[in-house]
Amino acid sequence: MSTFLKSVFFLVTMALCPLSAQSAQPVMPSGQQAQPVMPSGSTAQPVMPSGRQAKPVMPSGNVAQPVMPSGQQAQPILPSGDTAQPVLPSDPPAQNVLPFGEIAANSEPTQFRQSTENAMPQQNAIEVSAVEDLMREHGVLRRVLLIYEEISSRLESGTPFSADLLAAAANIVRNFVENYHEGLEEQYIFPHLGRAGIMVDVVATLQKQHAQGRLLTDYIITNANDMAMQDPTQCAVMKATLDKFIRMYRPHAAREDTEVFPAFKGTISQEEYDSIGDMFEQQEQESFGENGFQSVVQSLEPIEQALGIYSLGQFTPTVSF
Repeated sequence: MSTFLKSVFFLVTMALCPLSAQSAQPVMPSGQQAQPVMPSGSTAQPVMPSGRQAKPVMPSGNVAQPVMPSGQQAQPILPSGDTAQPVLPSDPPAQNVLPFGEIAANSEPTQFRQSTENAMPQQNAIEVSAVEDLMREHGVLRRVLLIYEEISSRLESGTPFSADLLAAAANIVRNFVENYHEGLEEQYIFPHLGRAGIMVDVVATLQKQHAQGRLLTDYIITNANDMAMQDPTQCAVMKATLDKFIRMYRPHAAREDTEVFPAFKGTISQEEYDSIGDMFEQQEQESFGENGFQSVVQSLEPIEQALGIYSLGQFTPTVSF
């Protein structure tokens, strides 16, 4: 080959070498972009305009998770109108879930408790005046008289009963009626009437009846036992003692309620009357505890139930003419 031809061949060869090192670009239909051919196992990264970041292509149904700087957590992209729910740490602290209507032991349902207390006040929370206090105490006495009357009837008919019931009723008379109630009358009511010169004779009779009542109660307490109640003679004496007590105290309490107590109230000022009522309440709590009067009433109920006289309805007569 001539020197000229060799030179031409060399120049042509050099011109064709750069083309052989590049990959051929396929010719795509108008409007479509060719996808580059990547080595096996690699993923093509699209070439984005300057300043923009490529969005990774995810398999169908998956959502790409953005790459966040170290220590930060990605916020999920939600459809329009939805609210993201926070992702809680693994094993959050357990919550005490209680059945409906129950209250946790460490809770403080103050409003509920106060409304209940206001709706159902305790008996000892009801403020009463001095005369009202004395008259409701007569209610306890009258309930004891019903117990005595029932036992007197059983003694007469020979119907058995527990002597413990009689002893319990007599101890209520001794502790509440005589030592406490009559003590208030003798300390506050009778002296005011005596200084005013009102109902002097009546007061003298009432005081004598207090003394006689204590003698009757002494006998009842001493002989209210099963051995004595098995002796017919003792039963007859006990019945007579109960009858005397009933006969005396029914008019006694009625006269005090209707005449003596109203007269006492008329002898003192309202301020002094209120002060005496406060002293009554204080002595009641000191003698019988915080519930005072109500605790005494409750002590009557099991005696009445055991004797079958607790139900008020049983005293209602059937009337037909």
